[in-house]
Amino acid sequence: MSAPRPLHRQLESSADEVRISRMWSRISARRERPPLPRRAAPVAIGVSLAAAAAALLLMLPRETPPSDDAPLALASGAEVPAVEAADAPRALRFEDGSEIRLSTGARLEPFQNDAARFGVLLTRGRARFSVTPGGPRRWVVEAGLATVEVVGTVFTVDRTGDALRVEVERGVVLVRGERVPDRVARLTAGEALSVTAAPAAPAPAAAAPEADAPEAAAPEAPAEEARPARVRAPAPDRSPPSEPPAEADVAALMASADAARARGDARAAASLYRRVSQRRGDPRAAIAAYTLGRLEMDELRRPARARAAFTRALALGLPERLAAQARHRLTTLR
Repeated sequence: MSAPRPLHRQLESSADEVRISRMWSRISARRERPPLPRRAAPVAIGVSLAAAAAALLLMLPRETPPSDDAPLALASGAEVPAVEAADAPRALRFEDGSEIRLSTGARLEPFQNDAARFGVLLTRGRARFSVTPGGPRRWVVEAGLATVEVVGTVFTVDRTGDALRVEVERGVVLVRGERVPDRVARLTAGEALSVTAAPAAPAPAAAAPEADAPEAAAPEAPAEEARPARVRAPAPDRSPPSEPPAEADVAALMASADAARARGDARAAASLYRRVSQRRGDPRAAIAAYTLGRLEMDELRRPARARAAFTRALALGLPERLAAQARHRLTTLR
């Protein structure tokens, strides 16, 4: 018969089994326990931050590209103003990369600006136009004696007195006008065209008095029959007054008016612009009436005549951009 195990041995084995059992219980409990919240918190915070950043990006203002329906603006975003290079050359730079350079003494006024057409009036001087190709607008330059139409090109228009010259550096332009050969000319790179106003018709020379024909010698009357001569008063002239000489054409009148305005003779320019404004059916009549209104208002200080000129310009169908300016001036004259 074997001897019994010592008591401390039995207690030690029992203690080991209890410890091992507890250890496996803790391991099983850890396997079945869900992930601790502290491990999920960083993920939830990251998701929240990402959602907040996305919402912030959606709320930030975005730069809206210019619409094709908007009018042409300067590179600064401002509207295109009337420009006068009084003492030094001036330059206008546009949002589409186009550019206009005015030489000293030149003056330019926009009269139409929309999605399809950009029109300016060169009242005097020299201007170089650099139009970016591929744009949606047709550029139109009114210069009195002719109209220049382009899409994308580089050209120069020089308007002085009663003469106009168009020079093309690149691309193709169309020049239209009554004084243009065949009323239209197509110019390509390196070509130029000069247009001049019709010379004023010379005044008819006065007819030279006819030489008196020698009268037949009358027989000398006897002395006793001689009587004092009677002078008959001339009959009053009842013939209708002669018609005034024919007026020069509109292009010549506009050129003369611009020349008078350039040399500072506002009264003479106003008289000529008034004559052009009375030509119904001519598209330049409205422009002439508008220019007359500005002269009467700004230089001659005659508000009643300025009001009448602006009203006539609107009635003749002034382009909308100039029409807005005319209406604004009318409100200031009331």
